[in-house]
Amino acid sequence: MNLENFFTPASVAVIGASRNPQKIGYGILKNIIEGQFKGKIYPVNPQAQEILNFPSFAKIADIQPLPDLAIIALPASLVLDTVLESAKANIKNFIIISAGFKEVGPEGATREKDLAKIVTEYNLNVLGPNCLGFINTHHLLNASFASTSPLKGGIAFASQSGALCTAVLDWAAKGILGFSYFVSLGNKIGISEIDLLELWENDANVSCIALYLEGIKDGRRFLHATQRISLKKPIIIISPGFSQEAQNAISSHTGSIATESQTLTTVFSQAGLIHAKNLEDLFDDMTVFANAKLPGGRNVAVVSNAGGPSILTTDEIIKQNLFIAPLTEKTISNLAEKLPRIINLRDPLDLVGDALSTRYEEALREILHEQVVDAVIILLTPQIMTEIEETASVIVKLSKKYDKPILTAFMGGVSVERGVRILNEHKIPNFSFPERAVGALRQLVAYHEWIESSKGKKAFFVENKKSILQISDLPKLNQIIEKGKQRKNGFLSDQETFEILKAFSFPIPPYGFANNSAGVATMARFIGLPVVLKISSPDLPHKSDLGGVKVNLDNFEKVGKAAKMLETIVKNESHNLSGWSFLIQKMIWADHELIIGAKKDPNFGHLIMFGAGGIYTEIYKDLAFRLAPLEKKDAQALIQETKVYQILKGYRGKEMANLGKIGEVLHLTSNLVMQLPEIQELDFNPLLVSDQEATIADAKIRV
Repeated sequence: MNLENFFTPASVAVIGASRNPQKIGYGILKNIIEGQFKGKIYPVNPQAQEILNFPSFAKIADIQPLPDLAIIALPASLVLDTVLESAKANIKNFIIISAGFKEVGPEGATREKDLAKIVTEYNLNVLGPNCLGFINTHHLLNASFASTSPLKGGIAFASQSGALCTAVLDWAAKGILGFSYFVSLGNKIGISEIDLLELWENDANVSCIALYLEGIKDGRRFLHATQRISLKKPIIIISPGFSQEAQNAISSHTGSIATESQTLTTVFSQAGLIHAKNLEDLFDDMTVFANAKLPGGRNVAVVSNAGGPSILTTDEIIKQNLFIAPLTEKTISNLAEKLPRIINLRDPLDLVGDALSTRYEEALREILHEQVVDAVIILLTPQIMTEIEETASVIVKLSKKYDKPILTAFMGGVSVERGVRILNEHKIPNFSFPERAVGALRQLVAYHEWIESSKGKKAFFVENKKSILQISDLPKLNQIIEKGKQRKNGFLSDQETFEILKAFSFPIPPYGFANNSAGVATMARFIGLPVVLKISSPDLPHKSDLGGVKVNLDNFEKVGKAAKMLETIVKNESHNLSGWSFLIQKMIWADHELIIGAKKDPNFGHLIMFGAGGIYTEIYKDLAFRLAPLEKKDAQALIQETKVYQILKGYRGKEMANLGKIGEVLHLTSNLVMQLPEIQELDFNPLLVSDQEATIADAKIRV
């Protein structure tokens, strides 16, 4: 999609421009004019001769030469004919402000589908419908009906909510946030967040990207784009829909279906995106990424004129998995020469309540010069003798000398306003509360660490064909998949599941199937005692729910009794188990019960899961996730993200689990879902692990 002159047009037409100040068409035209746009401006309204001192045209085809961009602010019922007429006149770029499409229900959805056909047929670039428009501050173009225009700066912001755009603009006017682009995406019938990301990737006016998305189009393309661009400039994202209620609201608001929260969290983490959990985080993250330097590590120094806030800040630093910088003896000695004896020379450094700007300056020079300090948070509370403006000026001066991030928290209201204004003017990130400063710094650290870990690596989301096993009997396995798809619940039988696992060389215990007690005894003799006996039916994916598992059967009397007990269960008509049989497996002893799973997201592909397993998986919730495909090194990183890893690597003298074998099963799982993409879910629980082996004791696959 070529958007070169979409956001930097030489001429703009407003179709639906109005003389009525209460109409959107009036507001858009007024914003373009008052924004001092340097190009040609053409109001289009057959009922007017002139609007805001610009001659009005009856229809867009009357304008010669044709405008680069057409903005449509008409009732939804008129939009399709207007777009078609304009497209036939060879207009290619449109902003459709009008609402009344899929966000309002079935009638609107039909209208949007018809509009999409026109867009495709004529190869049009369309922003919207149901959007606010856009602002390009460096091109002096406010092609929106927002009530304010942002300060010029380096943040490119795109939002699927037009109302949020207007709120962000208003909030930003009070602070230090400057924007290069401000784009309302609306229903994304044409231009999407990915198109914007690719446009902004190499735009020198864009230093930081921020996105509010209620749904993501083309997940894999989004992943490829964001991971590549994140290495060049930070991408902050806020995406609601982490609760079912929020997902329902999104569906009715814009017609999008929110992606499940765990998938989003995994995607954001792997692609190096800065995930803002709420609007406050969004503003804090934009503030710090647009204005602060990246830290070299996690060591934080705190300088304050108050003990209580210092302690609270220290608590938050530790909570955020950052470190209090261990000051060297030389730095402590230098501080001792310059500061009053009453001051405790350690980090956090409390300069006490009578600290003037000179004391702040002397302390900060030493702290910023200290090599072990990666970032500094400066706190100030307004005492009667505090030199607020002078201290702010000291911070500004030192920020220009040292290449370390400096964040401030000037705490208070009216008393600190002038100092905060000085900090804002010189782009020093300031926060109302120290906890917010620490949270923003944590995001800086995480982004820096992601960049460092990505150096020399190939893209996570480039499918490496060499890593995918070539299975000779894939046609046969696909037949199994098709058979499973015919079942109501989509689950494969145990026999079908184990056939697939064998084809991919998964580690499974010796097993067999039988239809009666005599067959069970025969199979148990063949496998060798002790054995595990299970009910096998595609209608019973969770065997233990009906007591359908009997373990450690170490003699044939136990085997016979267990078979009779399970046979009683399956013959109970209320359970309605079709195609049942007995599954007999070799009993495996292991030190650890783990779980490996996979779930297919329709937008992003398969999510691989690893964690503590057994019957308490849902209670412990000690799980980590990665998107497929997995390299072997990714599998080991996945294991290390869990709490159970601390036990697996050897705890209190116990043998270390075979992490290599666990990694192999994870890698095989990734290969399995890449080769058989119609698998919707799979579950290996438990995966039994010792210091020697890792064996899948039970498996479920749904297609």
